[in-house]
Amino acid sequence: MAGLLSLPDESLLMILRGLHYKDLVRVLKTCRRLRQLVPDDSLWKWQCLHYFVDNECPEGMGWYEHFMYWYLDYGKYKNYAAIRTAWNKIEKFTKEWCPSIHEYLNDGLSEDELDSIEQTLPFKLPLDFRLSYRIHNGQEMSLSTRGVLGSCTVHSFLCTECLLPFQKGMRVYNKGSLCFTMDNTAGRGQVIGCRNINNFKIGRIYHRAFEGTYDLTTRTAKCLVSGDSFKEWLCDYADKLDRGEFFVDREHIFKFYHEPSCLATSHHITVKPTTMYVPSMSRAAPPVNFFAYRIIMEMPSEAPHSQSCRLTTRHWTVTDGNGKVERVTGEGVVGQNPVMKPGSKFAWISCTTFQTDTGSMEGYFMFTNLHTGAEMRVECPRYHMRALPSEDIRLKYAPNPHAQFWPDGIVFEDNLDDESDGENEDEDYMEDYMEAQEELYGIEELDSDDELDFMDPQEAFLDPHYVDLHQDLGDPYEDLVDPHEELEGEDEEVEDENEGENDNIHGNHEVENAENNSVEGGAEEIGGEDEVEDMGDENVQ
Repeated sequence: MAGLLSLPDESLLMILRGLHYKDLVRVLKTCRRLRQLVPDDSLWKWQCLHYFVDNECPEGMGWYEHFMYWYLDYGKYKNYAAIRTAWNKIEKFTKEWCPSIHEYLNDGLSEDELDSIEQTLPFKLPLDFRLSYRIHNGQEMSLSTRGVLGSCTVHSFLCTECLLPFQKGMRVYNKGSLCFTMDNTAGRGQVIGCRNINNFKIGRIYHRAFEGTYDLTTRTAKCLVSGDSFKEWLCDYADKLDRGEFFVDREHIFKFYHEPSCLATSHHITVKPTTMYVPSMSRAAPPVNFFAYRIIMEMPSEAPHSQSCRLTTRHWTVTDGNGKVERVTGEGVVGQNPVMKPGSKFAWISCTTFQTDTGSMEGYFMFTNLHTGAEMRVECPRYHMRALPSEDIRLKYAPNPHAQFWPDGIVFEDNLDDESDGENEDEDYMEDYMEAQEELYGIEELDSDDELDFMDPQEAFLDPHYVDLHQDLGDPYEDLVDPHEELEGEDEEVEDENEGENDNIHGNHEVENAENNSVEGGAEEIGGEDEVEDMGDENVQ
């Protein structure tokens, strides 16, 4: 100890900077010299930055006082730095690319407000989840809200996922979890486990049970697992935003993932596939896993003009997780025959489904050279699709076998514990279920032959009344904005079909075509009848 104290103050301060703040408090009690050094501003400035992500001290306040201010308010949240950093990344991204999302993020709740909310719940909130609501109490909700958690579009189907505020829509789900997100289509979202009950795990993030996944014999339902903890789930999303893995259009965040090595270049055309799993369009029993994919083609501006060409046909090889292969061919892509020339770019979104948790696609596109008429084959690399893992969640009450969605959000006061009610258990939970139907839907009596009218999300985009709900959003693919794929050059007046630039997006399909004028003002429809070997798939484009 004497040797340590013989060091100059600067050296001692460098050593003390490596200590946790709790150890610094202990050092205060050792000797007079260290007690004089420990309150040094340089030590507590680092502590504020490291633990509370704050490098600005209010005027007239020392860094030690400033640290104590943070500690007294947030000291119980050991993951504060990770959650705050995640929200900083989300705020930065949305402020720059999605101002309407950023503007409608709600301010956080106070400790007292969260304490009052917890008193109304049958469980305590996980600390990292509670901390997130100290920072932002979800987002304001309306029909035109862009979800901060991202969107997906296929055909005329547009789904956006919002972070719910505590004052609206947040309900207990199956007695062990809390619903905290909601999409604008199927009315489903994600829940966080808050009790180790009914197979829920505290802190784990689940997508709610799918249509058709209920097993009345075992009283279980399938739920997707999207994160082992709220911290992991939020930080992963924020990191992907920060790395620019998603693209933005009309202030919607589209969460297409690109495998880093998944690129192929042929005849100066680079093909880059990206994929997205869509839980709200999927189900676990019988299994249907729905995937959207976005294909991006680009020819660099330095490519020779002699390589200018027009796409004529597509050829896909689709392989499911069991090794079953389908081959799909068709004219053009999404009803178009784009022209690729130096500096041009073209992209589109389509979809496919698998009955397995994994699958892959690969293929090629045939082009015709505009100068020589020769055929050119452009390869698309193999890209993989993987569904989220699922777990069986035990139901405490039986769903209506005719209803397509379980009526979430009902807490039965007489059956909150994990024990059965005895020999009349079947009558008890069926009575609870009937009361839930009445509370949610105003149904006084529901016979077993009655059927509730719900929208099937896999058929939703075929219903014109359903699509009308989103008309106020306008064309979601006009004026494409991609923060990490800048298109150089300005729009020029077109003199013929092979000159100028055109970014054409229509019909909830996205086409970005920086210098491609092969399609003039045409609506983007699903292109042509596909010829399918083995088993047809009209969705594959």
